[in-house]
Amino acid sequence: MSYGLDKELREKMEAKYDLDQEKEAMEWISKMIGRELEGRLYDELKSGVVLCELIRAIRPSLMKEFEENPTHVLEERDNIQKYINACVKLRVPSQELFVVGDLHSKKYLNAVLINLFALGRQVQVIKDVENLPKLGVKYSVSLEEQEKRKQKKLKERQEEEERQRKITEERIKRREELEHQSRLEKIHDSHEEEVRALNRKLSKGRIDKKQYTLKKQASFAKKIQLESSIEEDPEQIEIEAVKYGLDLGY
Repeated sequence: MSYGLDKELREKMEAKYDLDQEKEAMEWISKMIGRELEGRLYDELKSGVVLCELIRAIRPSLMKEFEENPTHVLEERDNIQKYINACVKLRVPSQELFVVGDLHSKKYLNAVLINLFALGRQVQVIKDVENLPKLGVKYSVSLEEQEKRKQKKLKERQEEEERQRKITEERIKRREELEHQSRLEKIHDSHEEEVRALNRKLSKGRIDKKQYTLKKQASFAKKIQLESSIEEDPEQIEIEAVKYGLDLGY
């Protein structure tokens, strides 16, 4: 028994189930395998035997072996999985496949129905299969054209991913450049402040000229050392976070 959200989802899925389409699909399968199926979709297909017979009727080479008299749930589920694997080879789109539990555990029979119509569509364009019963609307996009379109979409997706990767890398690089510049400016400002402080001490007589020169040289040496070391250890100079690119949602 289902409760709460699970029950609500199941009721919504069942509400979408089309009994007329189920009848149409079952009649098509009966014609394909050459024997009458009088039960409901779940009862007839649960063992996977009918599904395997269906694939064998379409393309025998894809279903050389299956359990014709399953006596265990694992054998039934294995039959169903063999059918799904054959659908993949017949290029049924992934979004029109189902998982074993959708049928065997009666989790989502609508997915099974969708898959049958998708398979019926593919049957119409298999070159070496002729005069088979038709299911669903007329379809004429060949398997070769389907594969071409699939590869085109894949290429476009890969190109877009590469474009986005480059954009991301450029933004990261620019942010690092800005952070480096900010650290250099902080080092420079710190050095300038030290020099101004030394000038004040010199003007007030708190240090002599020799001390002033030594301290100024030490401050400059420290500046040079920091500018060099932040290449390897930038975190030693704390700065406010530099927001650029991804941080700003560009």
